[in-house]
Amino acid sequence: MASIMANIAERHRNRQNGESSETVYYELMARYFKRIQDAQKEGNPVVAYGGFVPPEIFYALDIVPMQMESVSNGTVATLKIHDEVLALSQDIGQWFNTCSSRRIEAAMLAQGWIPRPYAIVWGNNSCDPNAKAGYLIENLYGVPGFFLDRPYNVNEKDRKYYAEELGELVQFLERLTGNKMDWSRFRQVVENAWKMAQLHREICDLQGASPCPMSNRQGSQVVAIGSMYSGTEDGVNYLQRVRDELQACVKNGVGFAHQEKHRLIGLFHAPTYVLKIMDWMEREQGAVIVAEPFSSHWGDWQVETNDLLGSLAAKCFALPNSRQLHGPAYQAAIPDAVGDALRYKANGAIYWANVTCPQCLSMIRLLTDALQEKAGIPTLVLHMDTMDPSSASHEEIKAKIEDFLERSSKRKKQLV
Repeated sequence: MASIMANIAERHRNRQNGESSETVYYELMARYFKRIQDAQKEGNPVVAYGGFVPPEIFYALDIVPMQMESVSNGTVATLKIHDEVLALSQDIGQWFNTCSSRRIEAAMLAQGWIPRPYAIVWGNNSCDPNAKAGYLIENLYGVPGFFLDRPYNVNEKDRKYYAEELGELVQFLERLTGNKMDWSRFRQVVENAWKMAQLHREICDLQGASPCPMSNRQGSQVVAIGSMYSGTEDGVNYLQRVRDELQACVKNGVGFAHQEKHRLIGLFHAPTYVLKIMDWMEREQGAVIVAEPFSSHWGDWQVETNDLLGSLAAKCFALPNSRQLHGPAYQAAIPDAVGDALRYKANGAIYWANVTCPQCLSMIRLLTDALQEKAGIPTLVLHMDTMDPSSASHEEIKAKIEDFLERSSKRKKQLV
């Protein structure tokens, strides 16, 4: 994977005649996989972790982190082996209506295609299967695990409780690896994470400019690096580069699409197998994603140097997606989506309705009604599966998007 990502980065560098943020994205992805490979060869500790677990602790302890979703799903999406791996998941008894991300992860673990880590760290958060995912790695690979118990509510009492959980995780990793926490280094890591959050806020605001300066697929790239490299200088530098490129485009009035016709809100995550459809939307339909409220709205948090674990706990509560999906919907999901639609003058929304995600499906009616009633925009609900191409074909998705955009155009003309 490292060499494949490096080759993609080189192609982008040659095509763009320079070091764009997209080139850097693939370079960082290549480096992430290579670091895991090198650590395995050299006998250095690699710790696997699930979604929403803060990687800052691993970086501060000089442990190589391996985010399970990024490694398993990233490999499948890059090599385009969705069908093969999902068939393997059926062979080991995975239910077809289980999250495809988890089915892919389970199949790759069962085949031994994911490097064996020193340990697995996971927790209970907004994604239901996460609470059980770590046990699978413990059993299949025979490694120790640590479960992070994240409270549901967001208040000072629960923040302190979660900070204690993170402190116990530090102790667990110190005993496991023999590495000792350098608290001055940890402070720098947490401060870098805070810088990245501020940069992410700026990027999301720039994305909503008119014309939109950002490609439809770049939002997911920003989220991926923000998650995998949180707290690192590499992460800060990448987001600064993205921010600076977008600022230059906005200053010069340059949009990413050749001719912007449709300004859309993206709800939840587009399937990994339809990224070329995202390109088609820009190139042939003039349809741009001006906001992705489920991955862009941070809650309030600050770094307190005398309480670094508390600061990191606060960051986990403020994190987009985690903050959105923990609900209730009227506290974050609905006001954020409606607010983005109004602020960035969207004229439609696409709801990527992952049929194996209960959280995603449970909010369809709430969000579509709110967007229609409070922002006056229609929503296209696309039922599909984030990692399973058999759930909806390219042709079917394109046809539905094209029909929605055509109807939206007629509606705009009638309003004028």
